[in-house]
Amino acid sequence: MQLGTIESIWRYPVKGMRGEEIPYTYTAFTGLMGDRVYGVVAADGSPGHPWHTGRNQEEFILYSPSYKSDQDLLLPKNLDATYSEWAPGIDPIYPDTSAFKVSVKTPMG
Repeated sequence: MQLGTIESIWRYPVKGMRGEEIPYTYTAFTGLMGDRVYGVVAADGSPGHPWHTGRNQEEFILYSPSYKSDQDLLLPKNLDATYSEWAPGIDPIYPDTSAFKVSVKTPMG
């Protein structure tokens, strides 16, 4: 029995901004690698959820973030070590933090 078909995978480098379609990704209990790593805090946000979102600020979805090192964030380079060293509560082996640099294209270009 087939439960469904995955037609596309999207990740959102910055919470509330436009997402980017990716061909594949590493997924763990922590989610998709590179998904919602950043967020923009609203000065008037609630303490429990202080970030701007597309629901609260629709123009936010006009901004297009992308990782400068996109290929490094699709799969860990040493996937075998990720699985052999994994234990509940331990994150996968992520790339160096420099791989998480993001640039954002504004609606004005």
